[in-house]
Amino acid sequence: MDLDDFNSRFKKLVSSHVGKVRELQVPFHLGKGIDGYHLIKGVQDLGKQLTSLRLEMFKLYRCSDKHNGVGSVVQFLDEFSLQGLILPSITKLEIDAELMLSSDKMYFRRIMSKLAPLFPNVSALTLSCPGREELTSLCIIGPPFHRLRSFSIIGEDSCYLGNTPLTLHPWWQLIAKFEFDARWSHNGYGVHILKTLAPTLVYLHVVKPKSPFIPVMGRLRIMKVTLPSWKMYEGKGRFLFETADRVKGIKIEYEKQFRILEKIRGGVFGGV
Repeated sequence: MDLDDFNSRFKKLVSSHVGKVRELQVPFHLGKGIDGYHLIKGVQDLGKQLTSLRLEMFKLYRCSDKHNGVGSVVQFLDEFSLQGLILPSITKLEIDAELMLSSDKMYFRRIMSKLAPLFPNVSALTLSCPGREELTSLCIIGPPFHRLRSFSIIGEDSCYLGNTPLTLHPWWQLIAKFEFDARWSHNGYGVHILKTLAPTLVYLHVVKPKSPFIPVMGRLRIMKVTLPSWKMYEGKGRFLFETADRVKGIKIEYEKQFRILEKIRGGVFGGV
């Protein structure tokens, strides 16, 4: 299916599902601004019942003859118009950049800032594979969603920080729920962000833990751990707690580590 066919089918889907859709997952072409406008207009026409939206960013590099050019990410940023578009019913937003080339991910933060005014009431944001440089910039500046209280980062290139120093914007202290990919242990973005969120966090979801450092979290009420199902990962889902004392052989002091923890939930993908 080419882009023109998709646009036509999506328009028909919208016309027959107005007021019926609560969650939507849809591809978003980062080419000509008019393509993005028509898609968001269709999402808007679905009605106020829609509260959760996942945008799968992609860029066409070849197209059929009937589609007059594919445009570019820069062209999208220049041409995309917000006029007449707003989606106040959306409170949960996911932006998936997995299909974007690395050369285009350098525009990820600008793309997010461009789209942000469309979603004035987003309180939960998930970023999938945004790219390390752009994620670093996001951590320093803060995301352009002012009502945000829940944040998730997932994906292969979203988690490894290495030895890069990271200073977070004070805004991050407003986050109450946090989910992150912990496969990179001490060198991940999630672990660094968690250190800032620790004093105020009430919900934590750790995905694919590989000995990440867990600071004391005095307000945490719910902790969720999700492991991959493949056998090669068995035995690696451990944590290094701040209250541990290797000399005394203490792995964790619960009363100090989690003063008011109410629930711990664990499992594997598809089973949590």
